[in-house]
Amino acid sequence: MNNAKIILSTVAVVAAMFFLVGCGNSAQAGCANDADCAGAQCVAGQCVQCATDAHCNANDKCMICTGTACVKKSDCCTSDLECGDAKRCFNVPGKAYGQCQGS
Repeated sequence: MNNAKIILSTVAVVAAMFFLVGCGNSAQAGCANDADCAGAQCVAGQCVQCATDAHCNANDKCMICTGTACVKKSDCCTSDLECGDAKRCFNVPGKAYGQCQGS
């Protein structure tokens, strides 16, 4: 009987700790707007690296938003020099970047 009380007390304390830690973390990680995120974007109350390609490609047009992270688009280019031998940079309609392809 005494062991059962200890186990129940331990479970209650652990559950309370998870609840309190969870509440504290969500309040610290949450955001109301982009200003709360120190250079990141506020999306659905969470600070993330990006929500659109525009958040990623100010300095490098080949950086795109995938999920909530900025990644370099494969075979992306802004000039022929980025494509290597026997390839050219062909413009992608409606985009600020091109695609490396054989000439």
